Amino acid sequence: GPRGSVSTPLPPPPYPGEPPEILVGECNLVEREDSTECYTQIYLEPGGTVTFGATDGPPPEDACGLWQCGAKGFQMILTRKFEVTSQNLPDFHYSVSRVYMGAVNRDSDNGRQMIEGRMELYDESKDYTTVDATNAASVNNVWEGEVLNTAVLTTPIGYFSIDCGPAISTDLETEEDEEGK
Repeated sequence: GPRGSVSTPLPPPPYPGEPPEILVGECNLVEREDSTECYTQIYLEPGGTVTFGATDGPPPEDACGLWQCGAKGFQMILTRKFEVTSQNLPDFHYSVSRVYMGAVNRDSDNGRQMIEGRMELYDESKDYTTVDATNAASVNNVWEGEVLNTAVLTTPIGYFSIDCGPAISTDLETEEDEEGK
């Protein structure tokens, strides 16, 4: 397809209900894998697409995504395309697609960790339609380390959270404070 298009559909059926209004627009995606933490500025567009902004991780050559959120469940798929250049080999490109499944945190303070959940690599051979909103990321289970054993879910490659609204400016202030030390 054209540059920036996504051929990968969102895995499960749409979650019912309305997303928190604060979620639409600029957000910070925090991805945690092992001991690393990566911040990416994303825009959750009203039409269900994701626009990428700045990141402190490896900068993708191109990136696109889709998201959907109901009253309780959140799902997103992001595809990042990277270019690898080296002196001795021809340049090559590769894409990484990740599936994010989370739960809406209704007790969020000013948009901090409005969404929390797990991320896994997208596997096109897997049937995601059987993932139920409560199972996909019952966040309490995830954070307490009891990963749910549904046949559908593979081992997560990590966990994620999304900050939105007033919490975003606090993220930036915190980073600047740390850099100033």
